[in-house]
Amino acid sequence: MIKSRCVQSHPERRLNLRRVGIFGWGIVAPRSPNVEAFARNLASSESWLSPFEGYGPNNFLVGNPEFSFEEYKGWIDARFPPTRYRQLQEKMDPTTLFAVGAFIQTLGQNPGIEQELQRLGTQAHVYVGTGIGNVITIAQATLALDRAQRAWDRFWAERNPDLKAWWDRAAEERAAGVKEGDVPPPPEALPSEERAEADRAWWHFWAGSCPDLRVYLAEMAKIESMSVEGIVASGKMSVLKEKQ
Repeated sequence: MIKSRCVQSHPERRLNLRRVGIFGWGIVAPRSPNVEAFARNLASSESWLSPFEGYGPNNFLVGNPEFSFEEYKGWIDARFPPTRYRQLQEKMDPTTLFAVGAFIQTLGQNPGIEQELQRLGTQAHVYVGTGIGNVITIAQATLALDRAQRAWDRFWAERNPDLKAWWDRAAEERAAGVKEGDVPPPPEALPSEERAEADRAWWHFWAGSCPDLRVYLAEMAKIESMSVEGIVASGKMSVLKEKQ
């Protein structure tokens, strides 16, 4: 999601804080090429997500933004030389165009702000931030989460007595259970190119029905539900000790 905001801040004398006023904002997001579409989608219960096809084919984890730079051609043509739109469209990458479109939206949110920015000239600063610059960090965090989830699932699956009981069944009975969809197929029973995903599904399935995991989660929920009562300053330490 690409957002753009025009802001102004000034020192707060008494508290020595900064007060920020948002005079305009724009957005480019899945199913939301502008603020109006975004507002409509917020009122809908439908999913905004789309399948993620991996790093490279997809730059966005939750769905490609709905965006058409042509919608801003008239705005650009009215303010810049005739060749500017074509230059932007041909030379700028999609993420940059998202930011340009979102910024143009901010200028339309509040009449007069564009003229004020023109008057300020170089005194006005425009800052653009995008999560695309953190794609390596996001990739590393995703892989770390995947490894942790696999380790978690295997830990609890191996402690599930139902898994041992399943292996103790006759081969024909196990095959029938897989065929009926009651149990995912064991990874070793599949071709090598399918085993990675099958391994994930296998351990996740058996972890989900582990009785010890249900006990653990119930105890953890009970611990986390404890809250501070009375005076916070003195009560929080006793709650932390009790949780430990």
